[in-house]
Amino acid sequence: MSTAAIKPAPSIGVFENTTTIITFTVTDADGVAKDVTGYEFEFQIFAEPGSATKYPTSAYNVGSGIVLTTPTSGIITVTLADTDVASVTTSGDDFLGIYELVEYSGGSIAGAATARLRGRFTIRANDIA
Repeated sequence: MSTAAIKPAPSIGVFENTTTIITFTVTDADGVAKDVTGYEFEFQIFAEPGSATKYPTSAYNVGSGIVLTTPTSGIITVTLADTDVASVTTSGDDFLGIYELVEYSGGSIAGAATARLRGRFTIRANDIA
């Protein structure tokens, strides 16, 4: 696996029932924006590290929730649909889990991952009074 980095900060928080756009910048080991033209990415949210339970039940990938916004500058966006983060919280409690963004340089998820970013993911319940 390469030493490429994917930014922003590792923690992400969203509100349930709200469409959210998250922008990531992929860089090389020196912090220089990496050209990701032709790359594939996969984004998933898990209940906890090592869990098979994910939200939504299928992963986002390029063409389905992920856009290579400015690939020559390493910029990609993930759009989380409001329906995908709806009803994840239970009893008005926040959902605390993890997300994972995986880069595949061969243009296919069937290939080996070349970079991986994991961080905390919070879905805030919409019960603020």
